[in-house]
Amino acid sequence: MMDRKGERGPLTFYSIGLIVVFLGYATFRNVYTLYGLFLIDNVLFSFGVGFTTYLHRIARPNELTPASRWA
Repeated sequence: MMDRKGERGPLTFYSIGLIVVFLGYATFRNVYTLYGLFLIDNVLFSFGVGFTTYLHRIARPNELTPASRWA
């Protein structure tokens, strides 16, 4: 699916999801809601791999720093 549609859609979903989760962390005080946000945060973490593949697709190899090669 990533090859056909690209990384932009899942990365947008990932970024918006993280914003919602972190705003939830800042505003909710109910422990069970925070547990749910934590679980959603961990599921969204798998989308972070898309950032690395997208970076390697758009940047030239000599433009990557050692830290961004392993990001």
